[in-house]
Amino acid sequence: MGFLSFTLLILGLLRLVSAQQTTDPNEVAALRTIISYWNLGSKINLTMDPCNQTAPWATEDSNPRVACDCSSNPCHITHLKIYALDVKGEIPKELFELKELMDLNLGQNVLNSSVPAEIGQLSKMQYL
Repeated sequence: MGFLSFTLLILGLLRLVSAQQTTDPNEVAALRTIISYWNLGSKINLTMDPCNQTAPWATEDSNPRVACDCSSNPCHITHLKIYALDVKGEIPKELFELKELMDLNLGQNVLNSSVPAEIGQLSKMQYL
């Protein structure tokens, strides 16, 4: 009976792990590129899934902040806040891979390019 209980426990744990949602791999790759491009690796280290709700960047007050919609699988990044972190340069094209982005806050940084036309690809954008 002990072996059967152990086997059922292991199967239950495997089912739980496989049921956990993860972020769309294309969005993870885009976010990694953005973080690298803006040299934010010390502030947002993606050693875990970006949509993990226990991540230090997931709370409403976090800066930088990544928040997601996990109502379907895979999860999608819907909020990105990189506010007043002394980011310099252009907006990387990978930002436009975050197709479900609704809220983008890049305020109080030193971005030296115009807003690219690709911003129109973010059709769910509500706050910029």
